[in-house]
Amino acid sequence: NMAERATARVAIAGAGISGLTLAGVLSKCLGSRVCIDIYERGARDRDQGYGLDLDERGQEALARAGVYNQYWSISRPHSDSAVMYNTRGFEPIVHAFRPRLLQRVIPKYFGARPETNRGGMREILLNALSVQGNANVYYERGAFGLQEGTNKAELLGASGEVLGEYDLVVDAMGLHSTLRGHRVIDSQGKHYSGQMMIHGAFNDPDTTLPAQLMKMMGTNGTMGAIGRGYSLLLQRYGVGGGDNRTCFFYMVDREDEDALFKEMDLPKPSSRASGILTDLERKGKVQAWLKRDMGGIFDPVWSQAVDSLDRVTVRGNYMHGETTLREDVSLPLICIGDSLRNCGLGGGGNLAMHDALELADVLLKPDAFDSTGRVNLAMVRRIEPAMLQRKIEFHTGREKRRNHPISKRDPSLGSILTFEDVIPGWKGKFLAPFVAWVFKTWYRWDEHQGGAGSTKDSPIYPNVQHHLK
Repeated sequence: NMAERATARVAIAGAGISGLTLAGVLSKCLGSRVCIDIYERGARDRDQGYGLDLDERGQEALARAGVYNQYWSISRPHSDSAVMYNTRGFEPIVHAFRPRLLQRVIPKYFGARPETNRGGMREILLNALSVQGNANVYYERGAFGLQEGTNKAELLGASGEVLGEYDLVVDAMGLHSTLRGHRVIDSQGKHYSGQMMIHGAFNDPDTTLPAQLMKMMGTNGTMGAIGRGYSLLLQRYGVGGGDNRTCFFYMVDREDEDALFKEMDLPKPSSRASGILTDLERKGKVQAWLKRDMGGIFDPVWSQAVDSLDRVTVRGNYMHGETTLREDVSLPLICIGDSLRNCGLGGGGNLAMHDALELADVLLKPDAFDSTGRVNLAMVRRIEPAMLQRKIEFHTGREKRRNHPISKRDPSLGSILTFEDVIPGWKGKFLAPFVAWVFKTWYRWDEHQGGAGSTKDSPIYPNVQHHLK
């Protein structure tokens, strides 16, 4: 008898995409049976970053939160195609895209997967929550502690004050989580990985970037130049008419995080906001360093692009250490996404969305909360090992790629890569070039037919279609 059930109180620490997505699904599907409070230590207008190519689970989560009808208003057509070049030369070496024929025949593997704007995604989720009326979002009010309450868990603020009592607390704060220590064992904790990332944005690339570079990019969502120990990527994340914002990524290894800042004659930023450089003096120092590092390796057109950056950030890539789950934790706390284990750059957003949807599946079951609103903690605990295992496998694969010989600079071998450098033996000598030729030809055909990459009329993943029905 639902009328006799108490309303379950759920706190979500972190108003990023995974926390808001979980809140959106629970808010829509549980209605008055749940009250959700979302705590975010950052400001409402905090920079949200760039884009994210949502996989089938991420898109399903949007469908179940009731916002998929706005998906293409925050996603860029044709952006799920990429082209890669060597650091020198203007002939593409690889085209990666979702062929129209395969989208129609096997949408399970080739459904539309465009680049989605993170800021836009946050807005549609927040708007949906405001309509449901059973969720509150508190900005500049972070969660910093957790303790046993009378019958529930007490979530604590920055000064130790009680923010509220909750039947379930979901930690979605990511790398800088202040709660994960209650749920996991990680002796190393948050630490520098030995890799630095320089990223930035072009507000109007079609006007400011070299014409040759824009011709090379075409309608692709992503373009890159790769060499031995070198990696430069441009990726479109702007959506809507006239919004062509494009982000820039450049990776470099340094054993000491402070070393790169010293090379650039810049102080190490003390916060995320202070690390976003837009003034000519500091931004100019980063641009000058980039052009020195790229000099003699990249064709000049790539260095010319650096001059057009409207903002730039230099930061170390941090991650968590080896992580295991604590046993016999009675606090009703679960960590999702990067809070459970951050594995470094690339792919974490989709893993977090997967966690959010899997947790939602559990919490929507009839016996997830008892008549007093208390969560069935045993049900929640059963999904945690699989969540953690996904992070471990992702981290293992990422480290394997990072430690591949082609990822290390070696002046004696030069920077230009061949397929044999990446794939040894006959596969690299014969098979890989043939497959690359097939896809380049296929790409040109799709371009001739109206453009490679997905649009709002492209087939979508069957699991997403199922929930829309």
